Amino acid sequence: MSYPKWLGYEEVMPSLVEDDINRFKQAKRRKRNCTILVAAIITIIFLIVASITVKRHSRDNQVKNSNIKPNKVSGSSGSKWLMQALTEPLGAAQLTHSNLKPLTGLEQSAVQRGLPNVRNLRLLFLNHHFGTSSEMKAVVSTIARRNNITITTKESGGIHDHVKSLHSNKEASDAYWEKAKQEECNPDLFDMIIVGDTLSLIRPHIQNGCKLPIIATLTTRYDWAHETDEGWKKLIGNASYASNLRIYPNNLIEAWYAMKKGVDIQMYEYLPSSGIPSLNWGEALDSIHSVVKQPSDNELVIPDSVRIKACLSSQLDQRNIKYTGYARNQYGGPLGLTNRVVVHFPYQSNTMGLFENLHQQVIYVLPTIRLYKEMYATCQAKVESVPAEWLSEQDYERYIDWWRQDLQHLFYYFDSFEELREGSPLRQRIISEADSKRIQIAEFMVRQKEYVLRKWEDAWFGQWLSP
Repeated sequence: MSYPKWLGYEEVMPSLVEDDINRFKQAKRRKRNCTILVAAIITIIFLIVASITVKRHSRDNQVKNSNIKPNKVSGSSGSKWLMQALTEPLGAAQLTHSNLKPLTGLEQSAVQRGLPNVRNLRLLFLNHHFGTSSEMKAVVSTIARRNNITITTKESGGIHDHVKSLHSNKEASDAYWEKAKQEECNPDLFDMIIVGDTLSLIRPHIQNGCKLPIIATLTTRYDWAHETDEGWKKLIGNASYASNLRIYPNNLIEAWYAMKKGVDIQMYEYLPSSGIPSLNWGEALDSIHSVVKQPSDNELVIPDSVRIKACLSSQLDQRNIKYTGYARNQYGGPLGLTNRVVVHFPYQSNTMGLFENLHQQVIYVLPTIRLYKEMYATCQAKVESVPAEWLSEQDYERYIDWWRQDLQHLFYYFDSFEELREGSPLRQRIISEADSKRIQIAEFMVRQKEYVLRKWEDAWFGQWLSP
């Protein structure tokens, strides 16, 4: 596969090699066979010992019970599952980083790469989104650890909390500036401001000349909640060329969307989500206060929501197609979906959960572009803020993560709902290819993680910050 050159993928994300996949599969089989052999030996020894005890019958029952794999895990086990995700980051593929021999030497910290401004950091994180909060916590802890530095963060909803709205107009931003100047744009308190989700969080700062370096990750269109605010469009366009502001798109549609709207915004390199686990994952699993089934037989799972119900789950219900459904926010986050086969009907160009779930070896089954466009007019799942007539098939494949040509190898696609029926050729293919697909996903995510960490390090410690 090929990656757009401007993404900088060539350095850390080369194409998958079929020989590598086969080698990983062979390694997995060897490990599984060794595990079975060791288990058999241990079982034989245990039975011999048990046979000479007076409690043989009781112990035999215990052995039988201990060999029954539980099909449910308590919702209170979020911290346990999180530790497993952190220590075994490649999930179901049973791989460790050392198994991925083509990636030897891939990890290079900012110190190792000789970036000029590696130092302890005090970050103000302006944000109101759980997913971007999780991502920032993961990135901060990983970069601090691998560069042996201290990074502290304070998270705040900023002006959005103050006005109780995602819309922050000129007057409200000016009124908020005194507080922002004293508490948010204060070099005695912070070295840098990071925006986690919506650009308008920094309206008071760019409108009133904050001098701190500002890094904004753009995930929801530059004019989110400001679609008719011409003053905002002019302000963000001009501010994007300031020396202390860098806007990094989290997905490829952001620059395209601004161009379509006729707004000149300078954007820097593509900075997607890393998918690295954070403490938020454990909280998401713990918060559901119920049980989470372990995966079995590659069953279909749908984490439902109002936006996708008419597009997906109701369509399957009408056809009596079986699936396991979860109510909104009741599936336990990435840990609750580990190793699942998730059917999804995209409602955004991407989501923070996409790469988090891929980290946990989730196999996504998505509608084809044709089916998605056919359903566009009748359901709420749409590419947020983007008129349908703007998007050609080529645009979907270039800019939207779920169909991007360089990501398609990670997913399966269905062109009719009947293809999701149990026993269909697509379902059989998913079952037969599940192991190799998860290996592909695992290898991709190792490179994705390193790519994202380097881009954050470049932003925090790079030459642009030098006097």
